[in-house]
Amino acid sequence: MFTFEHLHKNGTVPSDIAGKIETLAEFKGRQDLYARTKPESLYILRETVISQSTAASNAIEGIEIPPERLEALLARRVVPRDRPEEEIAGYRDVLWVIDGIADPARVSVTPDFILELHRDLYRYTNVATAGRWKSKDNVIEARTSGGKSLGVIFRPPAAAVTPRFMEELCKHLAHAREEPALPSPIIVAAFALDFLCIHPFDDGNGRMARLLTHLLLLQEGYVVGRYVPLERLIYEAKNAYYAALRASTTGWYDATHDPYHWTRYLLETLIRAYREMEQRVSALAAAQDPRAKLIRDAALSRRRFSISELRSAFPKVSRAYIFRVVKELVDEGRLRRTERGQYALPMFAEKTVRSKRG
Repeated sequence: MFTFEHLHKNGTVPSDIAGKIETLAEFKGRQDLYARTKPESLYILRETVISQSTAASNAIEGIEIPPERLEALLARRVVPRDRPEEEIAGYRDVLWVIDGIADPARVSVTPDFILELHRDLYRYTNVATAGRWKSKDNVIEARTSGGKSLGVIFRPPAAAVTPRFMEELCKHLAHAREEPALPSPIIVAAFALDFLCIHPFDDGNGRMARLLTHLLLLQEGYVVGRYVPLERLIYEAKNAYYAALRASTTGWYDATHDPYHWTRYLLETLIRAYREMEQRVSALAAAQDPRAKLIRDAALSRRRFSISELRSAFPKVSRAYIFRVVKELVDEGRLRRTERGQYALPMFAEKTVRSKRG
């Protein structure tokens, strides 16, 4: 049933998975070099990652708020005023704590620790089950982009057995790390997959899985999540995320599932993140104004955006500074203003104008 047992039983790692792990090892080997030679660039990247990760991870779950409020919440200028804002603020705080752990390897991932993180995730809410295992049986459904249910695709273990399942999952994780017959990225992927199959909480399972994945990766020395928001990459490929999970959960109860659909997705996401990190570190190191370079990249990577959305991504940069960078892009003809505070790439700006006239 548990993916760890399934992996140990089958033993062989597919060749493409082994190749991706080798690629990640090469990226990991260059991390210390960047820390020694380009620390300023890494610092600039790290300044923005908490905000982008928080916004993206909650957006995956359909939790979104107006850009102006998101900007203020992430900058801690306001207190949350409703449930979506409370959940975003909680995720912000937990991610901040995880990302700031000086020695992640000293943290023991136990059921009590996971419950503590969940409690903190909902610290701003009045959710009665915050920091407690699920109170009732739950199901995983497929949904349309509008939130309409397409039916049940997986039934997690019952609420009554969830504490035992989580205890066993944490024991499997500790055992796999003590006797590392499996490469560490596969161990992280297996834990995340089993966690999502158990679905141990009434709410917040996806966000908890991503927070724990980030922590486990830090513990294994894969620190890219501190410099590139993994949640943003997942959000950009959300359909592939759910497809990989669905493919790997089929047959989970009788241990006939194929965990490598999910493992492959996670490894590919990490490789994308490392490539982006290296490209951005090099570009920032060469730029006369690194923050302006980062803002320009962020603006040009979006079809449409508002100044407030960029403020949310760069909470420590003033609105006037961001506006100046965006105005330069407009003057260069690389962006067009569509309405007050709103901008778009030229081709999408034209489409916006035509749709209004039609």
